[in-house]
Amino acid sequence: MFRDQASALRLGAEGAPSLSAVRDPDGAATRTVAVSGGKGGVGKSNISLNLAAYLGELGHEVILLDTDFGLPNLDVLLGCIPNQSIGDVMRGRCAPDEALSPVMPGVRLLAGGELWSEEYSHREQARALLSALSVQMAGADYMIMDTQAGRAPAVMGLLMASEMAVMVTTPEPPALMDCYRTIKGLCRGGFEGEVGVVVNRAADREAKRTFGQLEHMVRSFLFRRIRLLTWIPDDPAVGRAVQQQIPLIRGFPDSRASQGIRRLGEAVTGEPTRSRNPARAFLRRLAKHMPGVGAEEGG
Repeated sequence: MFRDQASALRLGAEGAPSLSAVRDPDGAATRTVAVSGGKGGVGKSNISLNLAAYLGELGHEVILLDTDFGLPNLDVLLGCIPNQSIGDVMRGRCAPDEALSPVMPGVRLLAGGELWSEEYSHREQARALLSALSVQMAGADYMIMDTQAGRAPAVMGLLMASEMAVMVTTPEPPALMDCYRTIKGLCRGGFEGEVGVVVNRAADREAKRTFGQLEHMVRSFLFRRIRLLTWIPDDPAVGRAVQQQIPLIRGFPDSRASQGIRRLGEAVTGEPTRSRNPARAFLRRLAKHMPGVGAEEGG
């Protein structure tokens, strides 16, 4: 079984499988949520981790995907050392399901690792990523994708493919503008999913004021509706959780920041799916928008 999966995903002269060969994940109803914002340092990884932990506590099966393929850090936040990463899967060093590491109840981590390599074309690598995810999504209720900072084509491809784009910002003007620019990129690409906003490190009034500024820009210049999902106050418990390498919501469940995470989880689970087969729809959108694939496959 391992050899069959590995040979199907291994990159090389024969190339990776085409979209037509990507396995339908058994009609999986996996919901996909991409956590982004544009600017680094706004708390995307912590929010991704704790959202996954909350969904796991509710009894959902969750894949936590670290899509920072350069400097992944979810494993550091969790204090674990995964044996394999997504890079190992794509190079045929392990089967897709072997790269998923159980890290807490209901949550399996797919660690980040070097994805784009000069050794292989983007077309080969993007198709291998599709094949790997088609295997791993089977049986999962949610896939939470922690995206890297910036608006590189691979980042925007993952955002465009997701059912919900969770945009994280802080009240600082540079973070707010980077968040706006990322939403602008989604709008230009024709994103049809839900765009939700998390205002991090802000109290109630400051968060609503910050969201109001962002909403005004998006409505006035992009003609798009966005929604405030939650705000998360500046809470010393967050720093303590990072130091102890445990999810905030598990180590400090009564903290003010944990309350904000629960509001986010309630917003995510309350959003209806837009497809009868969300996993397959995600894979098709990803094939369309990832660099090196979309132009040829055409969605």
